[in-house]
Amino acid sequence: MDPTNPGYRASARRHDQKGMKSQNLARGLVPVSGVCVRLGRGAAGAGALVESCGILVRSRRQRRRKGRGRMMFRRALFGAAAAAIAFAGASAQTNTLEKIRQAGKIVVGVKADYPPWGMLHAQGRPQGMEIDMARDLARRLGVELELVVVLSSNRLDFLRQGRIDLVLATLTDTPERRQIVGGIDPTYYAASTAVFSLKSVGLRRWEDLRGKPICAIQGPWYNRLVQERYGAQLITFPSRPEAEAAVQARRCVGWLWDETAFLPYLNQPQWAQREMALPPIQPAPWMLAVPLAERDGPYGKAISAIVEDWHRTGFLIELERKWGIPPTQWLADMYNRYKNTPRPGG
Repeated sequence: MDPTNPGYRASARRHDQKGMKSQNLARGLVPVSGVCVRLGRGAAGAGALVESCGILVRSRRQRRRKGRGRMMFRRALFGAAAAAIAFAGASAQTNTLEKIRQAGKIVVGVKADYPPWGMLHAQGRPQGMEIDMARDLARRLGVELELVVVLSSNRLDFLRQGRIDLVLATLTDTPERRQIVGGIDPTYYAASTAVFSLKSVGLRRWEDLRGKPICAIQGPWYNRLVQERYGAQLITFPSRPEAEAAVQARRCVGWLWDETAFLPYLNQPQWAQREMALPPIQPAPWMLAVPLAERDGPYGKAISAIVEDWHRTGFLIELERKWGIPPTQWLADMYNRYKNTPRPGG
Protein backbone atom coordinates (compact mmCIF):
# COMPACT_ATOMS: atom_id res chain seq x y z
CA MET A 1 0.00 0.00 0.00
CA ASP A 2 1.18 3.52 -0.80
CA PRO A 3 2.62 5.13 2.41
CA THR A 4 1.08 8.44 1.33
CA ASN A 5 -2.37 6.90 1.34
CA PRO A 6 -4.44 7.92 4.46
CA GLY A 7 -5.64 4.36 4.84
CA TYR A 8 -2.07 3.16 5.12
CA ARG A 9 -1.25 5.74 7.81
CA ALA A 10 -4.31 4.74 9.89
CA SER A 11 -3.35 1.09 9.66
CA ALA A 12 0.22 1.89 10.68
CA ARG A 13 -0.98 3.92 13.67
CA ARG A 14 -3.13 1.02 14.88
CA HIS A 15 -0.15 -1.28 14.43
CA ASP A 16 2.08 1.10 16.46
CA GLN A 17 -0.49 1.31 19.27
CA LYS A 18 -0.80 -2.45 19.37
CA GLY A 19 2.98 -2.76 19.45
CA MET A 20 3.29 -0.17 22.25
CA LYS A 21 0.62 -1.97 24.29
CA SER A 22 2.44 -5.26 23.89
CA GLN A 23 5.72 -3.66 24.88
CA ASN A 24 4.18 -2.09 27.98
CA LEU A 25 2.56 -5.31 29.09
CA ALA A 26 5.74 -7.24 28.42
CA ARG A 27 7.58 -4.80 30.69
CA GLY A 28 4.95 -5.27 33.37
CA LEU A 29 3.40 -1.79 33.06
CA VAL A 30 -0.27 -0.97 33.56
CA PRO A 31 -1.95 2.47 33.69
CA VAL A 32 -2.94 3.85 37.10
CA SER A 33 -4.35 7.40 37.12
CA GLY A 34 -2.28 8.58 34.17
CA VAL A 35 1.02 7.01 35.23
CA CYS A 36 2.49 3.56 34.83
CA VAL A 37 2.86 1.25 37.80
CA ARG A 38 5.28 -1.60 37.37
CA LEU A 39 3.82 -4.91 38.44
CA GLY A 40 6.57 -6.68 40.35
CA ARG A 41 7.30 -8.56 43.53
CA GLY A 42 7.85 -6.54 46.69
CA ALA A 43 6.76 -3.06 47.67
CA ALA A 44 9.55 -1.29 45.77
CA GLY A 45 8.68 -2.94 42.47
CA ALA A 46 4.95 -2.48 42.90
CA GLY A 47 5.27 1.17 43.79
CA ALA A 48 7.72 2.35 41.13
CA LEU A 49 6.02 5.13 39.13
CA VAL A 50 8.08 5.14 35.94
CA GLU A 51 6.39 6.70 32.88
CA SER A 52 3.18 7.77 31.17
CA CYS A 53 0.89 5.09 29.76
CA GLY A 54 -1.20 7.46 27.68
CA ILE A 55 -1.01 5.38 24.50
CA LEU A 56 -1.94 2.21 26.36
CA VAL A 57 -4.88 3.93 28.06
CA ARG A 58 -6.24 5.30 24.77
CA SER A 59 -5.80 1.98 23.03
CA ARG A 60 -7.68 0.11 25.72
CA ARG A 61 -10.50 2.66 25.84
CA GLN A 62 -10.87 2.70 22.06
CA ARG A 63 -11.10 -1.07 21.76
CA ARG A 64 -13.29 -1.47 24.91
CA ARG A 65 -12.77 -5.21 25.14
CA LYS A 66 -15.24 -7.27 27.08
CA GLY A 67 -15.10 -10.69 28.67
CA ARG A 68 -12.27 -12.46 30.36
CA GLY A 69 -9.45 -10.34 29.01
CA ARG A 70 -11.02 -7.13 30.31
CA MET A 71 -11.69 -8.68 33.72
CA MET A 72 -8.09 -9.85 34.02
CA PHE A 73 -6.85 -6.37 33.14
CA ARG A 74 -9.09 -4.78 35.80
CA ARG A 75 -7.81 -7.19 38.41
CA ALA A 76 -4.24 -6.36 37.50
CA LEU A 77 -5.04 -2.64 37.56
CA PHE A 78 -6.64 -2.70 41.00
CA GLY A 79 -3.91 -4.95 42.32
CA ALA A 80 -1.26 -2.52 41.13
CA ALA A 81 -3.10 0.44 42.63
CA ALA A 82 -3.46 -1.35 45.97
CA ALA A 83 0.21 -2.25 45.96
CA ALA A 84 1.19 1.34 45.21
CA ILE A 85 -1.02 2.62 48.03
CA ALA A 86 0.41 0.05 50.43
CA PHE A 87 3.92 1.10 49.50
CA ALA A 88 3.10 4.76 50.07
CA GLY A 89 1.50 3.91 53.42
CA ALA A 90 4.51 1.88 54.50
CA SER A 91 6.77 4.81 53.70
CA ALA A 92 4.57 7.24 55.64
CA GLN A 93 4.55 4.98 58.67
CA THR A 94 8.27 5.50 59.22
CA ASN A 95 8.19 9.28 58.90
CA THR A 96 7.25 10.29 62.45
CA LEU A 97 9.59 7.86 64.19
CA GLU A 98 12.46 8.91 61.91
CA LYS A 99 11.62 12.57 62.45
CA ILE A 100 11.64 12.09 66.23
CA ARG A 101 14.99 10.31 66.15
CA GLN A 102 16.58 12.84 63.84
CA ALA A 103 15.27 15.78 65.87
CA GLY A 104 16.25 14.13 69.13
CA LYS A 105 12.91 15.01 70.73
CA ILE A 106 9.26 14.03 70.82
CA VAL A 107 6.51 16.67 71.00
CA VAL A 108 3.64 15.54 73.24
CA GLY A 109 0.29 17.29 73.68
CA VAL A 110 -0.80 17.32 77.34
CA LYS A 111 -3.55 18.91 79.42
CA ALA A 112 -3.01 21.67 81.95
CA ASP A 113 -6.63 21.95 83.11
CA TYR A 114 -7.15 18.46 84.51
CA PRO A 115 -5.45 18.05 87.92
CA PRO A 116 -3.76 15.89 88.95
CA TRP A 117 -3.30 14.32 85.50
CA GLY A 118 -2.20 17.61 83.95
CA MET A 119 -1.89 21.06 85.54
CA LEU A 120 0.47 24.02 85.70
CA HIS A 121 3.24 24.23 88.29
CA ALA A 122 3.72 27.46 90.25
CA GLN A 123 6.40 28.43 87.72
CA GLY A 124 3.98 27.81 84.86
CA ARG A 125 5.35 24.43 83.79
CA PRO A 126 3.01 21.47 83.19
CA GLN A 127 3.06 18.75 85.82
CA GLY A 128 0.93 15.77 86.78
CA MET A 129 0.50 12.07 86.20
CA GLU A 130 0.33 12.30 82.40
CA ILE A 131 3.35 14.61 82.31
CA ASP A 132 5.30 11.94 84.25
CA MET A 133 4.11 9.40 81.69
CA ALA A 134 5.33 11.61 78.84
CA ARG A 135 8.75 11.95 80.47
CA ASP A 136 9.08 8.19 80.86
CA LEU A 137 7.99 7.64 77.26
CA ALA A 138 10.63 10.07 75.95
CA ARG A 139 13.27 8.39 78.12
CA ARG A 140 12.41 4.99 76.68
CA LEU A 141 12.66 6.35 73.13
CA GLY A 142 16.01 7.92 73.99
CA VAL A 143 14.99 11.48 73.08
CA GLU A 144 14.22 14.79 74.78
CA LEU A 145 10.65 15.77 75.67
CA GLU A 146 8.83 18.88 74.46
CA LEU A 147 5.40 19.52 75.99
CA VAL A 148 2.61 21.42 74.24
CA VAL A 149 -0.47 22.30 76.28
CA VAL A 150 -3.68 21.31 74.48
CA LEU A 151 -7.40 21.55 75.19
CA SER A 152 -10.13 18.96 74.73
CA SER A 153 -11.35 21.01 71.77
CA ASN A 154 -8.04 21.17 69.85
CA ARG A 155 -5.91 18.15 70.82
CA LEU A 156 -6.88 16.07 67.77
CA ASP A 157 -6.46 19.05 65.43
CA PHE A 158 -2.93 19.63 66.76
CA LEU A 159 -2.05 16.00 66.01
CA ARG A 160 -3.54 16.01 62.52
CA GLN A 161 -1.81 19.31 61.71
CA GLY A 162 1.57 17.90 62.73
CA ARG A 163 2.03 20.36 65.58
CA ILE A 164 2.50 17.48 68.02
CA ASP A 165 3.71 13.89 67.61
CA LEU A 166 1.52 12.31 70.29
CA VAL A 167 -1.67 13.02 72.24
CA LEU A 168 -1.40 12.14 75.94
CA ALA A 169 -4.30 14.22 77.21
CA THR A 170 -7.17 12.31 78.89
CA LEU A 171 -8.42 11.26 75.44
CA THR A 172 -11.41 8.92 75.70
CA ASP A 173 -11.32 5.98 73.30
CA THR A 174 -14.28 6.10 70.87
CA PRO A 175 -14.87 4.51 67.43
CA GLU A 176 -15.35 7.96 65.89
CA ARG A 177 -11.95 9.15 67.12
CA ARG A 178 -10.24 6.01 65.86
CA GLN A 179 -11.39 6.92 62.36
CA ILE A 180 -9.34 10.13 62.37
CA VAL A 181 -6.35 9.38 64.64
CA GLY A 182 -4.33 6.29 65.46
CA GLY A 183 -5.58 5.10 68.83
CA ILE A 184 -2.94 3.07 70.68
CA ASP A 185 -3.71 -0.29 72.26
CA PRO A 186 -3.65 -1.02 75.09
CA THR A 187 -5.38 1.97 76.62
CA TYR A 188 -3.86 3.38 79.81
CA TYR A 189 -6.66 4.60 82.10
CA ALA A 190 -10.45 4.74 82.35
CA ALA A 191 -13.04 7.20 83.59
CA SER A 192 -16.81 7.50 83.85
CA THR A 193 -19.06 10.49 83.20
CA ALA A 194 -20.41 12.40 86.20
CA VAL A 195 -22.18 15.60 87.27
CA PHE A 196 -20.87 17.76 90.11
CA SER A 197 -24.00 19.58 91.29
CA LEU A 198 -25.37 21.78 94.04
CA LYS A 199 -26.76 19.68 96.85
CA SER A 200 -29.80 21.94 97.04
CA VAL A 201 -30.85 20.97 93.51
CA GLY A 202 -31.52 17.42 94.65
CA LEU A 203 -30.44 15.52 91.53
CA ARG A 204 -30.96 11.79 91.96
CA ARG A 205 -31.43 10.44 88.42
CA TRP A 206 -29.85 11.45 85.13
CA GLU A 207 -33.35 12.16 83.85
CA ASP A 208 -33.50 14.99 86.43
CA LEU A 209 -31.15 17.00 84.17
CA ARG A 210 -33.89 17.66 81.62
CA GLY A 211 -34.22 21.37 80.95
CA LYS A 212 -31.59 22.34 83.53
CA PRO A 213 -28.50 24.48 82.72
CA ILE A 214 -25.38 22.33 83.03
CA CYS A 215 -21.82 23.61 82.55
CA ALA A 216 -19.47 21.54 80.40
CA ILE A 217 -16.12 21.73 78.64
CA GLN A 218 -15.93 21.69 74.85
CA GLY A 219 -14.66 18.47 73.30
CA PRO A 220 -15.69 15.45 75.42
CA TRP A 221 -17.62 12.82 73.48
CA TYR A 222 -20.39 12.53 76.09
CA ASN A 223 -21.63 16.13 75.80
CA ARG A 224 -23.91 15.28 72.91
CA LEU A 225 -25.08 12.05 74.55
CA VAL A 226 -26.18 13.84 77.74
CA GLN A 227 -27.95 16.52 75.73
CA GLU A 228 -29.85 14.09 73.52
CA ARG A 229 -30.56 11.32 76.02
CA TYR A 230 -31.26 13.35 79.15
CA GLY A 231 -32.27 16.76 77.79
CA ALA A 232 -29.67 18.82 79.69
CA GLN A 233 -29.16 22.40 78.51
CA LEU A 234 -25.37 22.49 78.19
CA ILE A 235 -23.36 25.70 78.50
CA THR A 236 -19.90 24.86 77.14
CA PHE A 237 -16.54 26.51 77.80
CA PRO A 238 -13.08 26.08 76.19
CA SER A 239 -11.33 24.81 79.34
CA ARG A 240 -11.64 24.07 83.04
CA PRO A 241 -10.97 27.59 84.46
CA GLU A 242 -13.86 29.11 82.50
CA ALA A 243 -16.22 26.27 83.40
CA GLU A 244 -15.17 26.40 87.05
CA ALA A 245 -15.79 30.16 87.22
CA ALA A 246 -19.25 29.71 85.70
CA VAL A 247 -20.10 26.99 88.23
CA GLN A 248 -18.95 29.17 91.12
CA ALA A 249 -21.04 32.04 89.75
CA ARG A 250 -24.01 29.64 89.69
CA ARG A 251 -24.65 30.09 85.99
CA CYS A 252 -25.55 26.40 86.02
CA VAL A 253 -26.80 23.94 88.61
CA GLY A 254 -24.24 21.27 87.77
CA TRP A 255 -20.98 20.56 86.00
CA LEU A 256 -20.67 17.69 83.50
CA TRP A 257 -17.20 16.14 83.25
CA ASP A 258 -15.20 12.99 83.96
CA GLU A 259 -15.71 11.48 87.39
CA THR A 260 -11.95 11.44 87.92
CA ALA A 261 -11.70 15.17 87.23
CA PHE A 262 -13.94 15.99 90.20
CA LEU A 263 -11.92 14.02 92.76
CA PRO A 264 -9.68 16.98 93.73
CA TYR A 265 -12.75 19.13 94.44
CA LEU A 266 -14.47 16.81 96.89
CA ASN A 267 -12.43 17.77 99.97
CA GLN A 268 -12.07 21.48 99.26
CA PRO A 269 -14.13 23.77 101.57
CA GLN A 270 -15.20 26.13 98.77
CA TRP A 271 -16.96 23.21 97.06
CA ALA A 272 -18.68 21.86 100.17
CA GLN A 273 -22.13 22.75 98.84
CA ARG A 274 -21.70 20.45 95.84
CA GLU A 275 -21.70 16.69 95.38
CA MET A 276 -21.58 13.91 92.82
CA ALA A 277 -25.06 12.67 93.55
CA LEU A 278 -25.74 10.95 90.22
CA PRO A 279 -24.22 7.50 89.67
CA PRO A 280 -21.37 7.77 87.14
CA ILE A 281 -22.21 6.40 83.69
CA GLN A 282 -20.51 5.36 80.45
CA PRO A 283 -17.13 4.12 81.76
CA ALA A 284 -14.62 4.47 78.95
CA PRO A 285 -10.85 3.99 78.62
CA TRP A 286 -8.35 6.69 77.73
CA MET A 287 -5.93 6.19 74.86
CA LEU A 288 -2.74 7.68 73.51
CA ALA A 289 -3.02 8.76 69.88
CA VAL A 290 -0.56 9.00 66.99
CA PRO A 291 -1.28 10.05 63.39
CA LEU A 292 -3.71 7.58 61.81
CA ALA A 293 -1.23 6.37 59.16
CA GLU A 294 1.31 5.58 61.91
CA ARG A 295 -0.85 3.37 64.12
CA ASP A 296 0.25 0.02 62.70
CA GLY A 297 3.75 1.11 61.68
CA PRO A 298 7.01 1.26 63.65
CA TYR A 299 6.02 4.41 65.54
CA GLY A 300 2.63 3.13 66.67
CA LYS A 301 4.11 -0.23 67.64
CA ALA A 302 6.84 1.45 69.69
CA ILE A 303 4.29 3.48 71.66
CA SER A 304 2.09 0.40 72.14
CA ALA A 305 5.03 -1.57 73.57
CA ILE A 306 5.72 1.21 76.08
CA VAL A 307 2.10 1.27 77.29
CA GLU A 308 2.13 -2.51 77.66
CA ASP A 309 5.23 -2.27 79.82
CA TRP A 310 3.61 0.43 81.97
CA HIS A 311 0.87 -2.09 82.77
CA ARG A 312 3.29 -5.01 83.10
CA THR A 313 5.47 -3.26 85.70
CA GLY A 314 2.72 -1.47 87.64
CA PHE A 315 4.23 1.90 86.67
CA LEU A 316 0.80 3.53 86.29
CA ILE A 317 -0.34 2.25 89.68
CA GLU A 318 2.76 3.85 91.20
CA LEU A 319 1.96 7.16 89.51
CA GLU A 320 -1.64 6.95 90.67
CA ARG A 321 -0.37 6.61 94.24
CA LYS A 322 2.19 9.40 93.80
CA TRP A 323 -0.45 11.90 92.71
CA GLY A 324 -2.97 10.98 95.39
CA ILE A 325 -5.51 9.46 93.02
CA PRO A 326 -7.78 6.84 94.61
CA PRO A 327 -6.86 3.34 93.37
CA THR A 328 -8.93 2.16 90.42
CA GLN A 329 -9.97 -1.41 89.77
CA TRP A 330 -9.39 -0.87 86.06
CA LEU A 331 -5.65 -0.30 86.53
CA ALA A 332 -5.43 -3.28 88.88
CA ASP A 333 -7.12 -5.48 86.27
CA MET A 334 -4.73 -4.29 83.55
CA TYR A 335 -1.73 -5.01 85.79
CA ASN A 336 -2.98 -8.56 86.43
CA ARG A 337 -3.53 -9.02 82.71
CA TYR A 338 0.00 -8.00 81.68
CA LYS A 339 2.24 -8.74 84.65
CA ASN A 340 3.21 -12.23 83.47
CA THR A 341 3.50 -11.42 79.76
CA PRO A 342 7.02 -11.37 78.27
CA ARG A 343 8.63 -8.14 77.20
CA PRO A 344 9.22 -7.81 73.44
CA GLY A 345 12.58 -9.35 72.67
CA GLY A 346 12.80 -10.75 76.19
